[in-house]
Amino acid sequence: LLNVDDVESIEIARGSYSGVYGNSAFGGVVNITTRQAAEEKFRPFGTFEYGMNGLFDFAGGASGTIPDTVTGMDGDVKYVFSMARKLAGNIRSNSEIRQTHVLNKWGYVWPDDVASTQIQISYANNEMSNPGELTVEQFHHIPEISTKPMDGRGFDNIVLQSDSHIRLFDKLNAKLNTYRRVENIDFTTTSISSTPFPIRNVTQFLTTK
Repeated sequence: LLNVDDVESIEIARGSYSGVYGNSAFGGVVNITTRQAAEEKFRPFGTFEYGMNGLFDFAGGASGTIPDTVTGMDGDVKYVFSMARKLAGNIRSNSEIRQTHVLNKWGYVWPDDVASTQIQISYANNEMSNPGELTVEQFHHIPEISTKPMDGRGFDNIVLQSDSHIRLFDKLNAKLNTYRRVENIDFTTTSISSTPFPIRNVTQFLTTK
């Protein structure tokens, strides 16, 4: 549920990692590291793509490292902010795809990497319309029409994550990770059914889950 541009690295670790990641990691883990802060104070980044069939793809943001001159702890404040928006799919009516991703990371690193703490908030929204099926006659006559102009699905995802670590001795580190995820999925489906009664032979209804 991350934007590809926000992925720094992907690590696949085989074997049991239950002691680090919990009981569900008994067979291995896939560790995805998001974009890290730049070493300079401010570094912007961005990409833009425009193409056929209504394609519009933008991703951009900024990251950096700011020396701490206020608290006296001589550490560094690190930040990453990025936002992406993608639109595509206007070949047929009600066939659009809309995606939005937002990533916000703030962290503090003590001198010599003795300790660090970080908070990350990410938001993802995916909306996809469903134009419905077409008969062969409809496809040859008006292929861009939609037989289900109200159908589609929407997906919202919010992830709050915090990571902290401290080096106790030269070869001993303590880590604390917390993770909270909230999801919401909406479906809209229309259909037509026939009844055996001649007076009311067709009924149309809308269901939403």
